[in-house]
Amino acid sequence: MRTDRLWREGHYFVFGLVLGMAFLPSLRAQSALYPCEPSPAMTASFAKLDIPINVKQPTAERYAKTQSILDALFAENPDDFFVHRRYQSIAMKARDADPDALIQRYKELLDKHPNSPEFLDFYGLALAGYRTKEAALYFEKALELAPDYPWPHVHLARVYAWRAYRDPAKLLSNLQAFMKACPATLEPYDYFKAVDDTSFLREGARRLRQLLSQRSDPEAVSYYSTLWSLEFRLQPAAENDPLKKQVAADVARVRSLNLTESKNWYTALADGYALLGNAEGKKSVETQEADHFPNSPEAIDAVIGPWQDEHPWPDASAAPEKKRAYCQAVVRTTNDWIRLWPDYPSSWFYRFNALSELPDSSPADLESAADGLLRAMALNPDLLHVTPPVPMIIARQYVERAIRLDRVPGLIADGWKEYERGRRQLTERDTAAEEIKRILKNEAIYVHWQGLTTLADAYLKMKDPEKAQDGVAQMKSFLDQHQPGQSATSGEQASFVRLNADYWRRMAQLAELQGRKPDALAYYQSSIGYIAQQPEEARKDDTTAQKAKELWKSMGGTDAGWQAWLSQKPAATATAPAANEWQAIHEPLPDFSLPSVEGKTWRLVDLKGKVALINIWATWCGPCQAELPFVQKAYDQVKGRNDVAVLTLNDDENPGLAVQFMKDHGYTFPAVLAYSYLNAVVPAMVLPRNWIVDRQGVRRLQTTGFGSDGEAWIRNLLANFDKVANTAN
Repeated sequence: MRTDRLWREGHYFVFGLVLGMAFLPSLRAQSALYPCEPSPAMTASFAKLDIPINVKQPTAERYAKTQSILDALFAENPDDFFVHRRYQSIAMKARDADPDALIQRYKELLDKHPNSPEFLDFYGLALAGYRTKEAALYFEKALELAPDYPWPHVHLARVYAWRAYRDPAKLLSNLQAFMKACPATLEPYDYFKAVDDTSFLREGARRLRQLLSQRSDPEAVSYYSTLWSLEFRLQPAAENDPLKKQVAADVARVRSLNLTESKNWYTALADGYALLGNAEGKKSVETQEADHFPNSPEAIDAVIGPWQDEHPWPDASAAPEKKRAYCQAVVRTTNDWIRLWPDYPSSWFYRFNALSELPDSSPADLESAADGLLRAMALNPDLLHVTPPVPMIIARQYVERAIRLDRVPGLIADGWKEYERGRRQLTERDTAAEEIKRILKNEAIYVHWQGLTTLADAYLKMKDPEKAQDGVAQMKSFLDQHQPGQSATSGEQASFVRLNADYWRRMAQLAELQGRKPDALAYYQSSIGYIAQQPEEARKDDTTAQKAKELWKSMGGTDAGWQAWLSQKPAATATAPAANEWQAIHEPLPDFSLPSVEGKTWRLVDLKGKVALINIWATWCGPCQAELPFVQKAYDQVKGRNDVAVLTLNDDENPGLAVQFMKDHGYTFPAVLAYSYLNAVVPAMVLPRNWIVDRQGVRRLQTTGFGSDGEAWIRNLLANFDKVANTAN
């Protein structure tokens, strides 16, 4: 059970930094010359800001040290352009960042210096990502005042590389302008991944290789992965062998630099070995990094990861004895992990989950794991990100076990606060596609509903009718505020069905607590009606009907009467779709002519007359890796048919990774290298994604994500092939 580690940059120090900006002197005007690179002394100072994560050093201490370094840099270099840029970069990445405060501070500074190209640029930089169109205007104004000022060009390039504001012509022109002014600066190469101009890319790859050959610093080393990505994009997949020889030479050069204090060095080596398919070399680098940074998350994962790979969590169909034995093994194993790294949240989280799955685990053990997890999260909050948040997960288990119910309200409040803090950073950005915003909105509904149901259940188990009634009333209010509208998808409608079933069940339990048994039966009947609209897999473990029958019997009802009552449950108005259900769409698939891993060029016309599955995946996508074996099975089942086809589109920036991945896993389905195509066609890349395309090249069905039942996915896919074949015009 891997968990993502997010939000590692910035946090506690940001508030102090933003306030401190009020005391900074203005930048000195530089009308004749604008630097392309910080001074060597400044570069050395910036390197001190890259403090490696050490799980034995609390996050707050690491951030306080970062703040101290930045404060000293501002005090010594109040006019330095690069100090301001680095400050903004750190502040905007912070877990508790306040973009409004940062924007306001730079607005005040700009008001004091309205004709300063630098502060026009900095104000635009603060706006970018939140009021991006306005930001672009400030970048343009800075260039009007100082045409030889290069940095607004690279800031505009970043804007036009974002999918939401993608403009290939403006992206290219701004990159060219910056690179003309600053030919030795590496930063513009970050945005080459959004460029399609082959001649520009080819020349850029040549220049980048030349630049890297002349440098041996950590920043330059980090750009080898960018260089390899460019070179593999420009070379047909079937002709990768010469490139691999060059990568091998690059890896040898990078290793000879021996930059063991730089994380960039280890990353570049690992990326190079991955491209070469050299698992042993990649492992040796990871081991060396773990030895050099023994308390880093990477070092810990080098221990935990292999154990998890060798001991995967049992699937839903596993026998109870197997699940029990597995959870017991996790509890034993995490004793060692926690002894070595008591402040690492993932070890505690893994242990807590295992104890939660063991019905006979003691309340004391579960509470101890919960306390350890909460303490580790308080010390290192950036090292574990799960949904719902950890406090809510703990609260749910406390309710299930009927222990520490007094702590549940506080845990729910903490969970909501934690979730909203992270979600706000994503939802406030204007670069997010509508699909992403919709996903985040639905996720927020899910998280808040989990909190409301857990809170109501806690009060019901406390047998506190007044607070329980208030909790259920909050559920009703939430339902009223989030009813699906006309544009709701079938998945969103299904979610609302489940929410209603949850609500009416709590209403029934509240009525029972208050002694209103006839009312409780009526409410149970409403809940059962909504449950009947859900797919079978969602109904099989539901105990609502059992609870209603117990109540019926307690009131003197007979079995015959129960059956008659049960048959009168509200009729289902529709059957809610299962998780990851295919959603109906009607969108022509844009034409393409793209190379495959095998060296074949695929075009949309190749699919003409067939119903096709188009699967979109990437090597870095965990759910994709879980889904691809079933894509292979589906391909094997239909590859002899003339009426259907399976084609996959790879979304890796470096196509060489996809080529090696296919080889390593022995996949034989067609894999098209489609990064640039997908970047232009799909506004938000949620992976994995599947389309079913009809014979005329129109996308008819779509699904995103991957559930746990791959065989059911294949059956559903084959059924939808026939459905589209029979309904397409």
